[in-house]
Amino acid sequence: MVLIPAGEFMMGSNNGSSDEKPVKTFSLRVSPSVNIKMVLIPAGEFMMGSEKGEDNEKPVHNVKIKQPFYMGKYPVTQAQWKAVMGDNPSYWKAVMGNNPSHWKGNNLPVENVNWADCVAFCEKLSKLSGKTIRLPSEAEWEYACRAGTTTNYWWGDSIDNNRCWYNDNSGGKTHPHPVGKKVNAHTNPFGLCDMLGNVWEWCEDKWEGNYNTLRSQQAHKSNSEYWVLRGGSWGSFANGVRSAYRYGNSTYRDGIEGFRIVFFP
Repeated sequence: MVLIPAGEFMMGSNNGSSDEKPVKTFSLRVSPSVNIKMVLIPAGEFMMGSEKGEDNEKPVHNVKIKQPFYMGKYPVTQAQWKAVMGDNPSYWKAVMGNNPSHWKGNNLPVENVNWADCVAFCEKLSKLSGKTIRLPSEAEWEYACRAGTTTNYWWGDSIDNNRCWYNDNSGGKTHPHPVGKKVNAHTNPFGLCDMLGNVWEWCEDKWEGNYNTLRSQQAHKSNSEYWVLRGGSWGSFANGVRSAYRYGNSTYRDGIEGFRIVFFP
């Protein structure tokens, strides 16, 4: 497995303006027919959290992202999971066949995976690729999601049914949607797709119910038995798909929880 420069520049889609910046992408080839598209997230800084949001989103504080990193353009799909992991763990077979998802489809985000499952995927992909693949820290995730914005959502302060999959616009379909189905509308200024809605995304950090311990680019390791999830899902209401919204869970697996990967250049 090798990392192949994609040789292309993708445009982040925020409001269709002509001053959108080019986005550098790479393709991580995991099989002859399966790649993971990665987007380079630049170094910078941002204000993490929200004073108008939930108590666990406070206090708002400045975080410096000192090192640029690559992040998956989309959540990891079922095709990518199968290409890396091969046969899925046996306890999934007993429940729903040889696939960790009720809703089978190569371009659907993999779900029903817990934090440890995602870490195992990252570790195996690291060995195959020669890169140190991991989950994003919570600070990296919010920085990448906001992409320079300070509003409730990366496109503004009001929910937009054309920008993300959540409870009110999933058309009665109680399941995830194919990644990048509306690429232009769902792509933030950094060139990332489906950061809000569709499936929750595991982060590397353990859960803590506030930001009294200020965050940094490095994952925060508390004594909690819970880990951080960000982004909301197809089942979340508008408040739950805000850029600052946080959630913690343990080893539970659910059809609303997936992930995306990162690594340093």
